[in-house]
Amino acid sequence: MKASEDIKKLIKNFEGYRSSAYLCSNGYPTIGYGHKIKKGESFGVMNEQKAMELFEQDIFVVESQLQKVLAPILPQLTQNMYDAIVSLVFNIGISRFTNTINAMGKSTKCYTALLRGDWVEASKQMFSTEFGFNKIRKNNKFVLSDGLVKRRAAEQKIFGQ
Repeated sequence: MKASEDIKKLIKNFEGYRSSAYLCSNGYPTIGYGHKIKKGESFGVMNEQKAMELFEQDIFVVESQLQKVLAPILPQLTQNMYDAIVSLVFNIGISRFTNTINAMGKSTKCYTALLRGDWVEASKQMFSTEFGFNKIRKNNKFVLSDGLVKRRAAEQKIFGQ
């Protein structure tokens, strides 16, 4: 399964294009369409073509990770479910997605619910404001991010279609 062009457009819309490095809302150096700059990477001003290339590479990494961790259930997922998960993992990373304790110390069972085929619980865990995938750290506290709340709502709508 591959991420659809529609979900790629949605991700790029939420990430936005930045030609130079900036700190994302969680304090990570980022550039292009939400590319988290890794140790050893260095970018000057990035044109949109290079940002697109980097974005496609990042999508490929997310898809490769999901192929491994979702292998038992991939045949059961619809394209929309898969797309919503790709968007979520692009944003939060594979380790937060598969971890049963989120950054706020709350138990999340989205990954295990998915593996059980419990789509309702998985959706609740992935997209609800209760479980923290829509919060950012601000002044050492986790607060809701309007942008992430909108993104999770869009992903939840896609997941349920």
